[in-house]
Amino acid sequence: MRPPGLWERPPIPIWLLLIYVSPRGADCIEVKMGESPIKALKDQNVFISCVIPTGSNTGINPELIAVIWTMKPFLGREKYVYKYEDKTTIPYNPRSFISETDLLAGNAGLHIWQVQLSDEGEYSCTVFYSPNKAKGTSTLLVSAKPTASLVSPKDFEAGKEQMVSCEAHGFYPFEITIHWEKLHKVYGRSPLESDVYLKDLVRNPDGTFSKTSLLILNPSVANDKMTFFCIVSHRSLTEQLLLNFTLHVIDLENPNNNSSYHFIGTVFGIVVVAAVVLGLGIWKCPVKSKKPPKLSPITGAENLVHMNEATLSCQISGFRPKPIRITLFLRRNGGEVMEIYSWDSEAQTGSAAPVAHHRDEKSVVIAPEREGLIGNGNVQYLPPAQRALQVEMVPVITTSKYQRLSNCQCTIRITPNIEEDDGAELTVRVTHSAPRGPISKSCRLEVRGVPPSLSKIVSPLRILNGESLTLTCPINGFKPKLLSVTWLKVDPLGRETELLSWDRGSTNIRDPKYSHEIQETEHGDHSNNYKSVLAIKPMVKEDHGAKYICRTYHYATGSRADKTMEMLVSAVPVLDPIQKSPETLFFGEEMTLSCRIHSFHPEALGVSWYKGDELLESQNDPILYDVNELFYLTSHVTYRPNEEDLGTIFRCEVSHQSLEHPKSVSWELEMQNFMVPKEIICQPDPIEYGEPLTLSCEVIGCKDDDITAEWRENNEPIKRQMKAETLTSNDSTFFLLTLTPTVQHDGKLFTCLISRRNQRHAVKKTISLKLPDKLPVLSEITACPTFFEINREAAFTITISRFSPKQLQVKWLKSFTTLTENIETTAPQTGRDGLYSCTSTLRYTPTDADLNMSIRCEVTVSGETKVKELPFTLKGTVIAKDIKCSTSSPVYGEALTLSCKVIGCSARDITAEWQEGNNPIRGQMRAEPQTDRDSVTFLLTLTPTAEHYGKLLTCLIKHKDLPQVIKKTTCLKLPDFLAVEEITCNQDPPIYGEELTLCCTVTNCNAQDLTGEWRLNKQPIRGAKTRETQTSANSVSFLLVLKVTAEHLGKFTCEVKHKNLPLSVQKTKYLHLPVNVPTLSEITMCPEQFVSNRESRFNIHISGFSDKNLQVKWFKSFTPLTANAETSEPQIGEDGLYYCSGTLGYTPVSTDLNMSIRCQVTANIKTWEKEYKFTAKEPIEPAPETASDEGTGTEPTV
Repeated sequence: MRPPGLWERPPIPIWLLLIYVSPRGADCIEVKMGESPIKALKDQNVFISCVIPTGSNTGINPELIAVIWTMKPFLGREKYVYKYEDKTTIPYNPRSFISETDLLAGNAGLHIWQVQLSDEGEYSCTVFYSPNKAKGTSTLLVSAKPTASLVSPKDFEAGKEQMVSCEAHGFYPFEITIHWEKLHKVYGRSPLESDVYLKDLVRNPDGTFSKTSLLILNPSVANDKMTFFCIVSHRSLTEQLLLNFTLHVIDLENPNNNSSYHFIGTVFGIVVVAAVVLGLGIWKCPVKSKKPPKLSPITGAENLVHMNEATLSCQISGFRPKPIRITLFLRRNGGEVMEIYSWDSEAQTGSAAPVAHHRDEKSVVIAPEREGLIGNGNVQYLPPAQRALQVEMVPVITTSKYQRLSNCQCTIRITPNIEEDDGAELTVRVTHSAPRGPISKSCRLEVRGVPPSLSKIVSPLRILNGESLTLTCPINGFKPKLLSVTWLKVDPLGRETELLSWDRGSTNIRDPKYSHEIQETEHGDHSNNYKSVLAIKPMVKEDHGAKYICRTYHYATGSRADKTMEMLVSAVPVLDPIQKSPETLFFGEEMTLSCRIHSFHPEALGVSWYKGDELLESQNDPILYDVNELFYLTSHVTYRPNEEDLGTIFRCEVSHQSLEHPKSVSWELEMQNFMVPKEIICQPDPIEYGEPLTLSCEVIGCKDDDITAEWRENNEPIKRQMKAETLTSNDSTFFLLTLTPTVQHDGKLFTCLISRRNQRHAVKKTISLKLPDKLPVLSEITACPTFFEINREAAFTITISRFSPKQLQVKWLKSFTTLTENIETTAPQTGRDGLYSCTSTLRYTPTDADLNMSIRCEVTVSGETKVKELPFTLKGTVIAKDIKCSTSSPVYGEALTLSCKVIGCSARDITAEWQEGNNPIRGQMRAEPQTDRDSVTFLLTLTPTAEHYGKLLTCLIKHKDLPQVIKKTTCLKLPDFLAVEEITCNQDPPIYGEELTLCCTVTNCNAQDLTGEWRLNKQPIRGAKTRETQTSANSVSFLLVLKVTAEHLGKFTCEVKHKNLPLSVQKTKYLHLPVNVPTLSEITMCPEQFVSNRESRFNIHISGFSDKNLQVKWFKSFTPLTANAETSEPQIGEDGLYYCSGTLGYTPVSTDLNMSIRCQVTANIKTWEKEYKFTAKEPIEPAPETASDEGTGTEPTV
């Protein structure tokens, strides 16, 4: 329903509609705007057309259409004017609306009621007709017409300069023209250019302007009666405003020259002539008798409208003579009679006096504009401020030619007030000279009001839970003002509750959650417009589905009216941050992302998950509702990430009717979300049997208190001989396993099971130990008995030791004849050295044919064969055995015995001498023989000291029948004499760039007897300082002082030598350094500005990284660049970390504009990148060297 008095939209030509609704493709729409610009005057009603071609005969589907009108002032920001969506309207400009009927027929034109200056600007009509969008614009120009006034002196004194002003007031825009012209009796009108002055433009409070033009005149008597014109031109005027004045020049020095003297003489002559004519008329005409007037009833007093001007009339007829007096009286209810207006015809003279005419001639109408009837002469009336009723009377008298009877048509214009004048009695009294006396007629005034018209309650397009809003009820076109407004609420069960009431300025609020405001507007016709504004903060639980009623009662008319709107409350979904499960992620293993979406209403909700722009399949839990009747659910998506997904954005996007655009929450897949175990490494490499080794598994992206690890050997818990420990750095944890490898570890699978605490899931990292193959060591073959006898069985035994492949082949031979019987080989056993050992025994009965032959043992391992041989020895042959020690592990200070057994002789035939080095034994040693049946054993007893370390002990055996001395030697396998402690470090973990000290302490010696040498990974250490310190009487510390750099990752060795010892002692420590990631500078270009088709170089500086093995790649946007790319060898900087630089030579072309050069750096399975974007910095120029005969086309400067 339109507001009262609102215009109708201009009709659209039928042919234009046929064009607009002609069939079109379904994939696009367009809108057609009307003629632009649209010109309108202030307070006029305006229509801006916006026609939508529907492409069908069914019109517009209201479910699919949305229209947004915006306005951009010529100076200012764009703002909303009107919005239509989901069949709901929001008039941001309260004087605007769209006709829904017209809209569904294809016209989304905007109506603006009583357009104001602030409405001027460019209007945009944006139409969303799912799934398409179209937009059109039109310009509205608003103007305000000027009013003009001219102020001139009544008389101008000859020879004296005087000023005339012409003012234009209340116009818009400010451009206006005011010029002067004069009317010459001969030459006509001509412009005045001199003696004209303009005052400064004045801006009025309502936004309009005023301007004044001054004309300076210095007239002479010759200029008397000359006419001047002020002419005003403005955009809003169809015709110019024309104001004029006529000069009345007075010559004070020569009064006879004044035109007034000539005028008085002329008038006097006319009066004399008129008197003569009148006298003759009186003499000729007979005298008529007086006749009283007749007064008709007063008409038009019914159905008067409050403060609307109304016309009442009555007829006074048949009176003679003509003089008459008319008086108006008013008597209000319960009041006294008061005179409110009177008119006396005898008081009118001159041109304003009634003139008698014959009936067949035109009557003279004494019109209202002739001010003599109302404001001049002897008319008796009260000033407006004192009148009881706004009244104006216009009598018109006509007189017959012969009867001299007069009639008077009396027209009375009144503006009644319903509160004062309804029911009042208005009386017209006529007084005449006839003896009958005054006559009168009365009527009762019936004044009524105008009831209000209620428009649709205006509410926001979306009503959101918990967000304050206003409901506006427009109440239009009523008078008088007295009105009451009541707001009520009807819940879904039909129960009605009064919220508040407003009555004659007083507000009674029954529920404090509501507030109220009345906005009043009074128009020139005294009609009123109210806007009743109810402020509310709606809640779904309390207000959804409720009806709000605005109810009015107009006291003057007794009319009641109401408007109802149904409150449909929406709640915007709230998206909690995306959660991941499990807490720690692993590449290649499934993860679940979940997002709780809550506090929304109504229930219908769309949820989509995206990886970048790729739509993922997702699942939603059932939708539930809480105590506030708001809905919630949890949405999930499952994905299996890999390393290429690092940096990918996962997005949960929600669409809901409460949202103008979808709402989303994002989560980035970062390295810190992952627990990344590296492969197990083994130190040292290669592995040595019996030497301790360390297996290390580094885990990135966790803290040691969040993570646990379990070591297993072939899926079994590790043995007690193995030691597990944990080390930490900045963002890494190292799980270490130390063990001494044996042949049993060869090929064994060692597993590190890594998991977060309190989680069952574990990541498995494995390594298989590959130990080197060791060929066996064969002892000498021993025979029992030592000297064999013919046809008597003997046993031959050999010991096979220090071999690694368990599968070996033992073969016994007599000379080159294979023996297969009576052979027994024990199963290989692991010794203290970590290698296998076993024995093999052959039982054989020699014969005479075996003399001068031998027994051979061949041992084959991994395709290689080793041989030992023992010749048959007859009884009586002297054989000296190797020296044996009574203990396999000699200890300093504990006595031991060395024995050398000689077989095949008696004590009286043989002697022996023991030597230390080449010197006889000292007194602390005791030598003695031990005799057996067919052998003699020579014994040497001693207590080992440091002097024996590495010394050679010799037994010299002499036999009376042997020409040469038999010599047997041995060297005691004493432990290292030096007590060397493990290496210690003063930093744990080490810090790059800071000084670190490694210390290796040796006890039981003096500094002058020792030397120490430090090595890193078996290489000399650069940039390190070494020194030794005598910390006590018998201990020395060897110190290594260095500034920690990334090069120091690895095994540090301190080798200690004693001047009296032939062998050194080594101690090692593996230094674990923290992992530092690279820092990338911005990419620089040389030259800074370059021309296409000319090579430029791009440089980047990479610093602060610890892993020397980084990878640098260059791309143009996403295209790899491999040519002319160089990366310098990493060097150690002042901070102890590596730095290097990357350089790319590249020749850009014109198509590279707005593309970019990217540098990607990868280290420790992480990737970083920097980007340099091509931008145009100069006008496009060709490179001189690229000119060709084909033309002078240029490429853009970048």
